[in-house]
Amino acid sequence: MFGFSWINIFMFLAFYITLPIVWASMRNERKPKKNVVLGVTLPRSLRESELVMQIGEQYKKEQDRIFWILTVIGVFGLVFRYVSVALTWYMIWIMAVLIVPYLPFVRAWKQLRIIKAEQGYEQTGEVQTVYVDTSAIEECVKEPSPWWYLPPMVMGLIPCVLGFSFWNTQSFLWMELCYLTMLGCIALFFFLAYRGYRHQRMEMVDERTELTLALTRVRRYNWHRMSLWSAWMTGLFSLAMYFLTNQVGVFLLSTGIYLVVIVYLALHTEFSVRRAQEKLTADCDLSEIGDEDRYWLWGSIYYNPHDKHVLKNNRTGMNMTMNLATKTGKVVAMITVVLILSLPLVGVWLMAEEFTPIKFSLTNETLVVNHLKEEYTVELEEILSAEILDELPKTGKDIGTNMEKLLKGQFRVDGYGTCKLCLNPQEDQFLVIVTADETYIFSPQDEIIQQVIDFVRD
Repeated sequence: MFGFSWINIFMFLAFYITLPIVWASMRNERKPKKNVVLGVTLPRSLRESELVMQIGEQYKKEQDRIFWILTVIGVFGLVFRYVSVALTWYMIWIMAVLIVPYLPFVRAWKQLRIIKAEQGYEQTGEVQTVYVDTSAIEECVKEPSPWWYLPPMVMGLIPCVLGFSFWNTQSFLWMELCYLTMLGCIALFFFLAYRGYRHQRMEMVDERTELTLALTRVRRYNWHRMSLWSAWMTGLFSLAMYFLTNQVGVFLLSTGIYLVVIVYLALHTEFSVRRAQEKLTADCDLSEIGDEDRYWLWGSIYYNPHDKHVLKNNRTGMNMTMNLATKTGKVVAMITVVLILSLPLVGVWLMAEEFTPIKFSLTNETLVVNHLKEEYTVELEEILSAEILDELPKTGKDIGTNMEKLLKGQFRVDGYGTCKLCLNPQEDQFLVIVTADETYIFSPQDEIIQQVIDFVRD
């Protein structure tokens, strides 16, 4: 059960990158931006008070402590030998990464809300007026032409079209087609996100039009720049992947580089916007215009029944969130919670895949292979040839499961081409069955192997 493997190290790195991103984002919440500190809108006098700064310092230490504890827990997953066990560990760990750092945030948010109320700055009343600076609308940031998004969308969709043209050939597998289609959709998503972002409200903190313009320009300019760069990166990557799907090493390396670049672009843009917001609003004081605390549950969840918009700009940074008071927001929130809570079930299912023994049964007419369900049924009369292998040739997965104790699905096998596999690679002998339509490789019991060989010989 224990032991290091390269695939485990790859999984650890893929999951671990989430932790420093969450840590840096949550840690940054203590810095005042647009009068907001840890999800609470405060006047300048309170933001600079010793008590608020102590809360922020304590919050920073708690985030650092959580970071190192979660790092140690995540590293422990490297000791698991089997992919399914390690993946289950990482799935539970990623849930902790997404949930635990918010606990000190909510605690600090509650403390600041109490301080704000005690100082008489808490707003009263049921409905807050929505302010719009109409004089700033016409002067806002000049947006790039949407035609700049056309080339990357075309590049992203060309591989999809080419893939469908080779649908019925062995040169193009449906998994590769799905992958390229996903990339094409991502390139299209960046264009749609750019269009949707244009309809968000202006960034008002107080009555000053020049500040509203500056904050809105910072957010929109950085969002447009990131979405355009990401669209071009995705389009070029999709086009390159069409020619690299059969080169596994280059394919994995290119995918890793693409993900690193996209994550870097997103983080660089997010923190650039946060730094600009911090600098531009450093001398701002509390204003009724910019205080929306009543509509932000726990300082981070937007719930405003008086706002009919589904999407809402996050209070700081460049991202958007959903209004949970809308029906769409509620549905998306429920789906998100279900998906996060069901993450460990993926690992449990994979453990069932890896550790459930393969069962072979032979009758006078058929060889039946059962795993979690009936996988294959081979009619004995259709077998053209059969042979015994003492060693499994080199394999490469096309579609299916590739684990230490289970190979199941469609594989490329040296000397045999494309084959259907359902076997435990740790067995001593393997049975190759060739029919007019398929080549199968199984790992049944010795007596079943011999019975099949005898049947073919007779």
